[in-house]
Amino acid sequence: MRQILLRAAAAIFSLCAALLIGGAAFALAALGSFFGDISLNGKPNFVPISYQLYLGVAPFFVFALVCLMHFAVLAFFPRRRFSLRTLMLLARLEVIALLIASGCLLFFANTDNHGIAALLFGVILVQSVLLWALTWTLPAAAAYDSGDVLDARGGDDFRFEPRRAFKSAVKYFLVWPLKAFSALLVAFIVLNGFDRKLSQQSQDMMQVPANPYKSGDNLYVAMLGIDAPPGQDTIRFAQDRIAAYEETQAAPAAENGAKEAAKDKHAAAPTLPFYGNIEFCNPAKVSVWRAAATHRAEIERLVQTNAVLLQRYEALHEVPGFHDPTSRNISGGVLLTMPGWIRKLYLAVLASKLQSGNVAQQKEALDDMRRDIIMLHQVMVESDQMLWKLIASAYLQADYLLLADMSADRSFELKNLTTELDRLLAPFNMADWRIGNTADDEFRQRLPLWKAARAGKETLNNTDPDAHGSVVGRAWNRALGLLVQVNATTNLSAQHWAALGRALNVSPQELAASHEAYLARERDDLSLGLGYLYNPAGKLLVAVDAQSSDVLYDYALRSYDAAAVQRLARLAYELRKQRIAPAGVGAFMQQHPQWASHPVDGRLFSWDPEKHALAVNPLGQWKHDQRLGVAL
Repeated sequence: MRQILLRAAAAIFSLCAALLIGGAAFALAALGSFFGDISLNGKPNFVPISYQLYLGVAPFFVFALVCLMHFAVLAFFPRRRFSLRTLMLLARLEVIALLIASGCLLFFANTDNHGIAALLFGVILVQSVLLWALTWTLPAAAAYDSGDVLDARGGDDFRFEPRRAFKSAVKYFLVWPLKAFSALLVAFIVLNGFDRKLSQQSQDMMQVPANPYKSGDNLYVAMLGIDAPPGQDTIRFAQDRIAAYEETQAAPAAENGAKEAAKDKHAAAPTLPFYGNIEFCNPAKVSVWRAAATHRAEIERLVQTNAVLLQRYEALHEVPGFHDPTSRNISGGVLLTMPGWIRKLYLAVLASKLQSGNVAQQKEALDDMRRDIIMLHQVMVESDQMLWKLIASAYLQADYLLLADMSADRSFELKNLTTELDRLLAPFNMADWRIGNTADDEFRQRLPLWKAARAGKETLNNTDPDAHGSVVGRAWNRALGLLVQVNATTNLSAQHWAALGRALNVSPQELAASHEAYLARERDDLSLGLGYLYNPAGKLLVAVDAQSSDVLYDYALRSYDAAAVQRLARLAYELRKQRIAPAGVGAFMQQHPQWASHPVDGRLFSWDPEKHALAVNPLGQWKHDQRLGVAL
């Protein structure tokens, strides 16, 4: 009876330990999702809820498996006195089964997220150590009950001696693991005691492109000065804004007060605000063409109160080039003043002129639209920064949606404007929509991260290092400095971004296959293995950063969605120009896929014959109310 109670107590202890480990793993995953978002891809969760549940439940099943194996043997032989050697053999078999089960759990997790895989591996490693101790504790309990003693020397039927049992337990559970860990730690320190030289590829990608434009000829500078106070030189205002921004970027992370002072210094500078509300002409949600027809008086009032801003925006069309000379890093801010409100008003004004019925005003409006498209196209092509490419493509999308709505309106007369529209709706070279040339800039944004991790002066989220002034914090910084080799990490990051740039810098038809090939290579190059013995934290950081490739792939798809909207505008125009009835739209689209299909997958645009609605089938991720179609 005593044996049964002892074994039942051990079983209950095992199951309780499983629940505790599972709950701790679940809490760790949840905290990692809330505080540990170092994926650098803008997603809110580093560990999805499915893997949180997985981490919480997996230890329970492993514990249950080991307990069932152990007690199944004891249950089949309840009266047998196990020798110590037999119990030790049983413990070793259980540990082998544990490792196999843990490996299967990690294999069936089937995740490409290296951060999640590392967390899974860490939890399984911890539970393996605890289970190892547990599988020795259960035989020891049985040996205690039967009068045997757990001793390192082996043998059978030792009488129980508490002192010898304690020494054996210390030897097995403390001394030997410490010796093995110490040897592994020494080897690890020796292996990570040196850094590599910067590769030529890294040095080339570090070079910031030279600024070929003077401030007065730079569209970026002109945009930054568009909201300068009346009477103040816009270029000088923009230069002061850039200088204040660079001051915040140059301030060390420890001098947060200096950063805030530099930000406040420029924030206090007066600007010219936009007066009124132009949200009724938001091209992302509503038709600017239709909104302009129903808000004429309000548009005229907004033009009068924002005349200076409107004139400055129109003057941007005359600026010859675009180059963003500001410093960038992923943990810092972005100096951006793209005139969103005034652009909406500008589109509303163009729509009002086109609806005036005056041919001269209509041609003037189309010429203004042509210059606006040329300006945005220039920004998209000349910029090597992702943010500006996305902004330019989104604004081009708004321009072409306005032209599509105009062409689709059967009450609007096109016959006097065909020459202008033929030229205005000519498609861009498809290579202009590519974003692969932003890889070098994305790589340069990561450089402060690797340096900060190596120096131990900043954390990944750029927080105040004084918060880590404790002994534990300083020890963590030193360990991080040992685990991250700056040059090796930089070289690996350069390889990753160069490969991603090549994968995205292909024709739209090859984009999906190229991205899949890139992901396959990255899985092989950055997968967990023996290579992580050198520069492990650096490789893990690059592996986590590599998850942002999905975000950039989505950006590439969104850029091509804008190219599809350009085709949609041309399709709407050709349907009106060639007087295609609604019943013949489907056949016309089949005959002219160069105007009626998405450039990436070649799918025809959706056509609703009942609502007479044409729409692009987007491949990128958009908000649910994003407008990507027109009504004929």
